[in-house]
Amino acid sequence: MKKYIKAGLIFAFLIGSIFVNANFSKVFAREETYIKLEDGVQTLYKNEMDPLRAVDACPGRGKHTMFRRGGATLIRVNKDKTRTTLFKGGAAWQCKYCREVVVTQHDPLSGITGYYSMRNPGYIISAIYTTMEASPNAIRYIYNGKPPYCNFYNN
Repeated sequence: MKKYIKAGLIFAFLIGSIFVNANFSKVFAREETYIKLEDGVQTLYKNEMDPLRAVDACPGRGKHTMFRRGGATLIRVNKDKTRTTLFKGGAAWQCKYCREVVVTQHDPLSGITGYYSMRNPGYIISAIYTTMEASPNAIRYIYNGKPPYCNFYNN
């Protein structure tokens, strides 16, 4: 009888592990990030330009808990590697739990977001200024509203 209970528990653990890994792989499906400092400004770069996964929820919490982390610039990197600055003087926000970062053209707390893009560098970003580069398909625009799965707070 103990053998059957032990085998059942092992089987349940394995099935549970597969289910959890399948869900987390969707949440953490990000490109690799590396940092470059230029004139004291922290810049987030991506090795691959994949579509934005802005609908990813904060693991175990649902919505991201985003706190303001200073100013932000968003630069669009086109397929031909040319760069276009979409905005300067926007706002950088970071989830206090999973480190997801969103840069926004305007203040989402005012109800107007403008251009925005999301990335997860895996570390706490600068509280002064952040520059993010993103492919055109990783950039979104919302006039009235906020990026999905995000709650925004002032510090």
